Amino acid sequence: MVPALFFCVLSAAAPEPAAPAPPPAPSVPVAPHRQVYRMQLTGGVLLVFGAVTMVGMGAAIGYGRGVERERREALEAGVAPGQLAELQRRETRADAAAIAAGLVGVALVGTGVALFIVAKQRQRRAVTLGPGPGLFGFSLQARFERFAGAQARSSSG
Repeated sequence: MVPALFFCVLSAAAPEPAAPAPPPAPSVPVAPHRQVYRMQLTGGVLLVFGAVTMVGMGAAIGYGRGVERERREALEAGVAPGQLAELQRRETRADAAAIAAGLVGVALVGTGVALFIVAKQRQRRAVTLGPGPGLFGFSLQARFERFAGAQARSSSG
């Protein structure tokens, strides 16, 4: 009787084995077509902002030309040096604004074009899952191109 009681006391004091930890949630990768769409959308937005910035550059150049013409006319009319200095400052600000807008515009347009090019390359190498002949009516297709002139090859599995 003592050994049975001893066994019950020992088994009650023993900790229960811990339940296995739940498996980590699998990371959901972004589908290639969504990634390409996002890149194209971002590229388009950057192109639009770049174009608007370039229009701003043109406006700053036009304003600077107008101030320059006004300054020349004031110089011929013999206006006070204080007014000439003010016209010179306005012309310098317009030139600086045109240069800054041009640099920002070129950067935005360049980035937008680069995103379109990269998106097109990723679209060529996209792997898609769609309806078709295969296991349970689905097939996995992968298209790869080595260079721009290569024909697309498709494999089904």
